[in-house]
Amino acid sequence: MARTSRRLNDLAVRRAQGRALIPDGGGLYLQISATGSKSWLVRYKRQGKQHWMGLGAYPAVSLQKARRDALSARELLAAGTDPLAHRDALAAQARQQQVTFRQCAEDLIASHRAGWRNEKHASQWSATLSTYVFNICGDTPAKDIDTATVLKVLRPIWEVIPETATRVRQREIGRAHV
Repeated sequence: MARTSRRLNDLAVRRAQGRALIPDGGGLYLQISATGSKSWLVRYKRQGKQHWMGLGAYPAVSLQKARRDALSARELLAAGTDPLAHRDALAAQARQQQVTFRQCAEDLIASHRAGWRNEKHASQWSATLSTYVFNICGDTPAKDIDTATVLKVLRPIWEVIPETATRVRQREIGRAHV
């Protein structure tokens, strides 16, 4: 006969204190650190070895979400997939799908190249972005480019070469975000 465990409830999770590892059942545990921070862990065995997978911090990850995530991990195990490896593969795929500022800028240059009067204009765009921008924020996801990033690019050249800084600013802000 299977052992029944006393499952946690929201009140018990909120009130839990002291360094502890409290089981909820199905391999789900609430971990309380020495500092009092709480997080969810799933314990599972694969190929004879015990593994622990973090599910996130409480209260950002609720008890219900932690239970759903633990169930998903058990389903992956039943299908023969390691939940940690699966999560890492999904994260790697998400990172690859993020478009970097460099990719956006290169795509923009390629799409506008035919409309520019001469090849020199296209090469100037590429050269200024390569020289002054890509080394600072070229690999940053385009969605993360903000005013602070633009200032980080412009400040070193603004006093020395103001005309170039103006052009870089126009190229970085004016077109590459379109």
